Amino acid sequence: MNIRLDIKFYNKKEENDFEQNYPNEFTIIEPLVKKGYLKIPYEDFQTYFLFKHQFDSHAPDFFRVQNLKLFKNWGIFEDYFEFDKTKEKFYSKTPSSNGNPEISESVGIAGALSASSNIFLNITQADWRKIPVLKTKDFDFNHLASDGKKYIIVESKGSMVIDNTNHLDSSLQSHKTGIHKKKIDPNFKSKYSRATDFFYGVITATDMSNHVVARFVDPPLFSEIPMSPSKYKLLARLYYYFDYVRIISSRSHIALLLANRLRDITESDSYEQFDGRVLMNSSFESLSISESFIHSKSYSEDKNTIGKVQIVDNDKLLFIGLHRDIFDIIIKQNFSQISAFKVISSTQTQTLICRLNAKDYENNIFMKSLNLQIKAKDGFYRFKAEIDLIKCSSGLTYGEIPKNKITL
Repeated sequence: MNIRLDIKFYNKKEENDFEQNYPNEFTIIEPLVKKGYLKIPYEDFQTYFLFKHQFDSHAPDFFRVQNLKLFKNWGIFEDYFEFDKTKEKFYSKTPSSNGNPEISESVGIAGALSASSNIFLNITQADWRKIPVLKTKDFDFNHLASDGKKYIIVESKGSMVIDNTNHLDSSLQSHKTGIHKKKIDPNFKSKYSRATDFFYGVITATDMSNHVVARFVDPPLFSEIPMSPSKYKLLARLYYYFDYVRIISSRSHIALLLANRLRDITESDSYEQFDGRVLMNSSFESLSISESFIHSKSYSEDKNTIGKVQIVDNDKLLFIGLHRDIFDIIIKQNFSQISAFKVISSTQTQTLICRLNAKDYENNIFMKSLNLQIKAKDGFYRFKAEIDLIKCSSGLTYGEIPKNKITL
């Protein structure tokens, strides 16, 4: 299932600036603009909409166990926006966000990162990350990724407007002005010493009757990032997957060994020496994803997804998992495989084998209301559930477990 995202240059001047400042990227973007749109996987757009919480200083990624905001925020999304599956058309239900700036901001992020990841085909959710070692709080522009050869920095803006066709709403003009002010601000420019590889803005707007539109703005700037693009991409992906490995299995060998490897790569001036050095156990044997490891987690019936069931706000169950192949590439530590990993986004109905801590189960109103006649074993309750499992291009999978789909 796809979302049609119309794309344009903001105006002719911005198009000319792109062609002059970024001729290589212009040859990629310009044919797409002539076509008029991109087809974005619905699951990727949905996941990027929630990315605002990844950059929250109190929640480095939006799936932190102690800060699960996923379905709260997606529920808000569905209050403001509607999707026509037949036409692949996405539009707003109201002409404004009614004073709720998070709505416009989140759809701006979704449009900018969806478009950028589609244009640069080797980019997934795992790449749009500010890794801890860079201390990038100082970055005024809000999204940083690498395709392995160059840095890609994007300023995202979003608006809900009355007319999203040829008329440029005042809010869109204000966003463009804001982006351009940053590029000429001497205080901002003084922070950076070398030219970035690709630095641009995307303004995403929705209205009540037209396709969502992403408009490209060119703000050439200067940036200083203290590592090569290839090392940044590798670390961004490893940190991304490390967060979810910790959620799924915080005390496992793979979590501990990956933490140590992250430290080694981060601190090394010749990080390539670790390429292909598999993660090994105390017997100096390669780790493996054994049947016992899978059965100690929650997992899909076909065992292609391994994860964790988490209670949310006493009234929902959320499954968070990773594609099984991710565990394998983490263990093998083949840097090319890690940097190139990407799966086809999808939403599929699957059966989960769920495992839930007995204490969480017994103290939870939601689980008590099910009145399932099961007994805890080894401190855990186990049950099955049918779930619409969302898989985005990074291999991250998640979904809400419906109350009426839980069985013994």
